[in-house]
Amino acid sequence: WQKDTRRLKVLLFKDDNGNGVKDDLEQGVPFVKTRLRLTNSDNPNVSTQFPVDIILLSNKAGAVNYNQLPKGFYELTITPLGDVREYFFVDRSAEKLELTKNATYYIPFQKATKISGKIVVQRQKFIKAGEETLDLTNIKITAYNRQGNSYSSFTLSDGSFTIFLPGNNTYYVRMGNVFGPGFKILQNDINISLPDSSNKEIVFNVNEIGRQVKFKETTPKPVQPDSLKQEALKIKILHGK
Repeated sequence: WQKDTRRLKVLLFKDDNGNGVKDDLEQGVPFVKTRLRLTNSDNPNVSTQFPVDIILLSNKAGAVNYNQLPKGFYELTITPLGDVREYFFVDRSAEKLELTKNATYYIPFQKATKISGKIVVQRQKFIKAGEETLDLTNIKITAYNRQGNSYSSFTLSDGSFTIFLPGNNTYYVRMGNVFGPGFKILQNDINISLPDSSNKEIVFNVNEIGRQVKFKETTPKPVQPDSLKQEALKIKILHGK
């Protein structure tokens, strides 16, 4: 029975030039969970008595080796377990492949592009004591597309941010109004297409809404009757004509 089995090597690599081919200087992607599941086989005994459903992690070279696999059709699911450092597996959530002979299957991870931007806050002229400065650190900025994929980042102390995401797509960049009802984001869900040759920077302009000045109404004090009496004037008489 071993003569009728096959070997499958899965190699996950960083596709730096975007050609979909593993070049000599392109490194592997380690610590990626791969799940190989047999979906259809010519041998009915394999699918009923010996189901194939194997989960393995890629090594430091980005390689996964499956041995003694029955011939048939497989589904390969890719799940990165850690930060892949600006590389994304964006083609499909599951790969379909047919195994009839010993083979090596290459899976490229696309190099990310980036969106940069900042938050600019316009304050009012008169600011309450203790509210002179606003904390612009760790404000979540999210870029999402119509395929349901989203990528997030957080701002630095100066309000700047950088989001790494796959290119060749159109994204909408959004920030939440963390400043409260006293502030208004002039434009949210900013549209940007990647790759963008103009290197457009996303700017969120936030204006502080003018506070309404409330005047306290006062009522005049009632006049006492005694206060209406005119006091006698003191006159000093000087000598002379």
